[in-house]
Amino acid sequence: MKAEIRPFKSPSAIAPDAFQVKAVRAAMDGKDVLVVAPTGSGKTWIAEQIAARSLEVGAGFVYASPLKALSNQKYRDFCRLFGEENVGIITGDVTVNGMAPLLVMTTEILRNKCLCSPADLDHVEWITIDEFHLIDSDRGAAWEESVIFAPGHIRLLCLSATVPNYDEVAAWLSYVRNRRVEVIVEARRPVPLSWKWFLKGRVFTEKTIGREIEHPRGVKRREGVGEVVKRKAKEATSLSEPFRALTALIDHLISTDRYPALIFAFSRRLVEEMAEATVYKFRLLDEDARAFVTEYVDDLPQSVADIHGNLLLCLPHGIGFHHAGLLPKAKAAVEELFLRGYLPIVFCTETFAMGVNFPARTVVFAATTKRGDEGYRPLTAREMLQISGRAGRRGIDTRGYAYILVDPQYPEEVPVLAPKEPEPLAPELVLTYEGVLRLIFRLGMAGEDAIKTYFRKGFSAYRMREQLISLTRELEDLQRQRDVLLRAEGCPLRPEGCPGAETECAEKIMRKRRSLATQIGQWEKQKRVALGKMGTRRERKARVLLALAEQRLSALEHELSELPQPQPCPQGPKVLGGGRCPVFSALAAFDKRIRRLRAKLGSVDVAEAIWHQFMRSRTALERAGFIDDLSLTPKGSFALACGPGGVLFAEIMAEIAGVGIVGIAGTDPGTDQYKAEPAEIAGYAAGSLCEDEERSSPARFLPLPVAKAVGSLRSNGLEVMYSVKDALAVETWASGQDVLTAASKGDMAPGDFVMLARRAAETLRGAGTEERFLRGMTPVLAEALREVWRDEVADVL
Repeated sequence: MKAEIRPFKSPSAIAPDAFQVKAVRAAMDGKDVLVVAPTGSGKTWIAEQIAARSLEVGAGFVYASPLKALSNQKYRDFCRLFGEENVGIITGDVTVNGMAPLLVMTTEILRNKCLCSPADLDHVEWITIDEFHLIDSDRGAAWEESVIFAPGHIRLLCLSATVPNYDEVAAWLSYVRNRRVEVIVEARRPVPLSWKWFLKGRVFTEKTIGREIEHPRGVKRREGVGEVVKRKAKEATSLSEPFRALTALIDHLISTDRYPALIFAFSRRLVEEMAEATVYKFRLLDEDARAFVTEYVDDLPQSVADIHGNLLLCLPHGIGFHHAGLLPKAKAAVEELFLRGYLPIVFCTETFAMGVNFPARTVVFAATTKRGDEGYRPLTAREMLQISGRAGRRGIDTRGYAYILVDPQYPEEVPVLAPKEPEPLAPELVLTYEGVLRLIFRLGMAGEDAIKTYFRKGFSAYRMREQLISLTRELEDLQRQRDVLLRAEGCPLRPEGCPGAETECAEKIMRKRRSLATQIGQWEKQKRVALGKMGTRRERKARVLLALAEQRLSALEHELSELPQPQPCPQGPKVLGGGRCPVFSALAAFDKRIRRLRAKLGSVDVAEAIWHQFMRSRTALERAGFIDDLSLTPKGSFALACGPGGVLFAEIMAEIAGVGIVGIAGTDPGTDQYKAEPAEIAGYAAGSLCEDEERSSPARFLPLPVAKAVGSLRSNGLEVMYSVKDALAVETWASGQDVLTAASKGDMAPGDFVMLARRAAETLRGAGTEERFLRGMTPVLAEALREVWRDEVADVL
């Protein structure tokens, strides 16, 4: 009997779609479920229904999301729907009501529970993993490990934006979980989307933009050199053409009632500049709305006014901007005012489109390129679809709009086709030192075979294994086709097949002759060139070239003379006359494809490659004292508890304590031996989190204990980075300074500093839970945490 769907009272009166009902029924039937649907189609409704049902039956429910901001939003939503007493949140920054039946957490927290404390999930019956397509990101290991290590009694609901290889993802989930996975696919957007291009004050469609860019109207006569110089100088000193185009587009959106609009750019500086340039032209709020926003702005903390005064000047005019460099309170103000309808226009970076539910009627791509690891690159189809998914509010708009703002100066850089589907998911497992420690903690007692089995279960290894199976079948099929060709079209003089298959037929020999003749001609030319330079200043180099040319000519002529005579062949006259042997040509094509397939089949197995990487990291960690055979030492447990950067932070703390291996083994040095102040320790925690080579500091700039720790780890084969700027910023904050002062010490934006300080607090919080390593350190770590966890850093909900 199918489960009956009885939607609980929801703030939205929208009736559920068929795919939503089908997904809930599949979950109620005890299946793992993968839901693939466009952004904004209502995937969260499915999770809400299962959460409501779990409350009814007294089962535990976990909602895992990739972003802390999204987790915070879901926590607030769940509290409103189910009551604060039934909902808890665990993000690393904060833990509230951690024993509640409905828990919201980040994917990293879920991964850690599945790996390190699975007993915490004994009461949980359902786990929802949101934004599952981010398994393809640089943080995708958290998704993979959560799936692989989730206790078997738990049912998974994986929510994903549209991915073309969902069948492959579902097959991997079924393989790992050893149970049937129900795939629910919804290709239709709940609100239809129209793509538009805006160029020179006019709107184009997908059918017309290509012709316009290729054959623009109103082409002026060719400019002379002087005119070009004058025009460039004028453009450099006036409001640039892209900004004029932007204001024209906003005029169009207002006149056609296509707001609220999110205008996406991929530079924080550009986002702010566009908002500031726009605010002087547009007044988008009436008097009452402007009065409300002004009062709202006046109630914001003074730190927001001091640091983000330009934002507060924009908001009363109905224009805002949003990016990760803003203080959390400033971002929250923009988000709340936008959701309430007081910001018709918001300029933002792509973080505004990641997970958190901020739908609009229109989205605008102010640019279609962004900076990557190797310079600027075009946006991927997945990125464009993720952003455009914010266009069209379900239950409000009958159509959403996605505009691409074409820069008149560089129109050829703009895509003229709307993205149809994103790239297939193809994650690659990145094995960090902390990841090695997690695996040894969980699987070390089971031995190396258990760890190898884990690597074989990874998505990338699964994809490679399936690809090898497919290639093997293709190779066998090609060989069968080749055999059929020989039997059907074999050479009459050789019943077993064409002489070119095993011996030197006429066409094969003629091809070799032509190749050798071409090479001989090239080297004869080199010889003539060398002879022509004799008696000049370049004679020395010419003699070397001459000797090389004579040597190669001799070898080629000898090879030509050794060629065998062609075998008799009925096709011989055609070959000698410039024709082609059809049998030989077909065999050559088959053989070429077969060689390529065999080369692919001989490639290194992904699981084996990851295993070798694991063994190298394990050996280095063992030499450094973090691992003893396949178990963690107290030092390794400390590093694991600290999370990212824990290996370096553990080594720094050992250097500060002056204990070395003896202290690690369990002696108690006493608190009087710790020379570092709590603020310094907070700085060491932040500096150890460095993952960006551009922010890492050279060895000559490192403080003495850090330099010793880095040197010790590198001598054992561990590659680590440390940022003096990050350490100084957090140490300044922990010493009692304000956000702006601390951020300036680290040469970073205030919002980036807050995120860094919160990550450092996570490290300190984790370190304080592990008392076996450097006993007596807990009070110092607790004091460092208190000094970091205050004011803007501690304000997370």
